[in-house]
Amino acid sequence: MLKTGVNARQAVVEAIETALQVNVATVLTLSSSSVVAQNSAFFQEYGAKVSWIAGNMEQFAALLGDIDEFEVQMVVDGLNKSDFHSIVTHDAKGAYLIANGQSSS
Repeated sequence: MLKTGVNARQAVVEAIETALQVNVATVLTLSSSSVVAQNSAFFQEYGAKVSWIAGNMEQFAALLGDIDEFEVQMVVDGLNKSDFHSIVTHDAKGAYLIANGQSSS
């Protein structure tokens, strides 16, 4: 959504803020890893505000600042230390739910 137009970022912000005002659960889905890396401050700020943030391992590695080479456990450990409630897909190997310093796969 951040790359689809000049007003896209503001539309996402308004949607999240409206959902927060009326206490509606929200999920922010990460974009491609290159878009996440280029807009990491935005995703960091609003990812911490939504109910859940969802994406794949590579996208979360980009969010955590390690886009080139990452290990799955490094991403899981980094998310365990974050304020995010995360849904992380890991190809055919399954997925992780990470919240409040705990993870399950």
